[in-house]
Amino acid sequence: MHKGIISLIRSAIENRPAILPEFFDWNEAIKIVESHGIAAVICYGAYNSQIQLPSAIYTRLKQMTYEAVVIDEFQTEEILRLFQELTAQNIDYMPLKGVLLKRLYPNSEMRLMGDADVLIRLNQYSLISKIMERLGYSEILESDHEFKWTKPPYMVIELHKRLIPSYNKDYYAYYGDGWQLAHLLSSDDSRFEMTAEDGFIYMITHFVKHYRNGGIGIKHLIDFQVFYNKYPELNQLYIRNELEKLDLYQFYRNISETLQVWFFDAVPTKMSDHITEHIFLSGAFGRPDNTLLASALKGMKTGEKTANHKRKALIRNILLPYSLMKTKYKLLDILPFLLPVFWIWRVLTVLLLHGDKVKRLRKDYEYVNDKNVEQFKNDLHYVGLDFRFNNKNNDNM
Repeated sequence: MHKGIISLIRSAIENRPAILPEFFDWNEAIKIVESHGIAAVICYGAYNSQIQLPSAIYTRLKQMTYEAVVIDEFQTEEILRLFQELTAQNIDYMPLKGVLLKRLYPNSEMRLMGDADVLIRLNQYSLISKIMERLGYSEILESDHEFKWTKPPYMVIELHKRLIPSYNKDYYAYYGDGWQLAHLLSSDDSRFEMTAEDGFIYMITHFVKHYRNGGIGIKHLIDFQVFYNKYPELNQLYIRNELEKLDLYQFYRNISETLQVWFFDAVPTKMSDHITEHIFLSGAFGRPDNTLLASALKGMKTGEKTANHKRKALIRNILLPYSLMKTKYKLLDILPFLLPVFWIWRVLTVLLLHGDKVKRLRKDYEYVNDKNVEQFKNDLHYVGLDFRFNNKNNDNM
């Protein structure tokens, strides 16, 4: 199954015929495709390879690809409008992640974004927020490292205060707010970008964030290949030196080994099989069970016992922080001192009206025990990763 999907991905990205296994199960494949949000990639791969699809599969893939085109056009227009406004008012900004990667794909709808990420200068936020409101956006959340704005039906923009949350001590120590890596594109613009090498290193760091926090989707591994295709002469010595500072070079080597198997017919290894399996099982947003184990492992780094962590995590899921509570109860935006009152109200509401959710959450946390946390830690160590920081904050990157 994995080989067939990877072959279709290669066909879409590099326009070469896919070779499917003799007993390729399209019904199982479509479940994986949907869970990873790569329908347009697979549709183009099948088209490039002139593969005759089962009627129901063809209809579903075509429908999802049309939807991807609509979403992509909406997102592209919205991003362009925002960037034009920022430039007109001489407000600095640096596009990140999917905003940049979309343009590297053969067709931009192949690379949908859950949100658009843009680095801003914090001292310009008051001006930016007025622009966002004028463009029809509503602010829904402020976290340690970003302001999140939304505009239905398809647009979420995350305005980053910094590239990495400050509580991620291992990577924040390297990046800071990130502006030291920014380069102005031209004197008559206010758009900044990183060099190809620094952008690539940031891609790896972002990939690691998801990988170790619960899982990473297929599209993020594809990103590496389209980036390589665009920038074939990256300064690998510089990349190695910087990744060694981040303690990520061994993981990078393992990912590179996996890319060789996916895109260059290298012989699969135990490592490449392990990473491939992990990615395919993750879905677009990671696995909930791994997310819980990652959270517990980070608790262990501060000396917190698993049982205590589980109890606190259950409480945190009900007694949400102010930043989330005010999105649910708008009055808190005006009267923040009422937070304890609304916490009491939320506890009563959850227990009386959503007791089934509490039971499901408790059941999910039954999976979190010392044995499973230790296995999760060993799996991370195997690929060259760990949580190398010592703090008591949640990692919500």
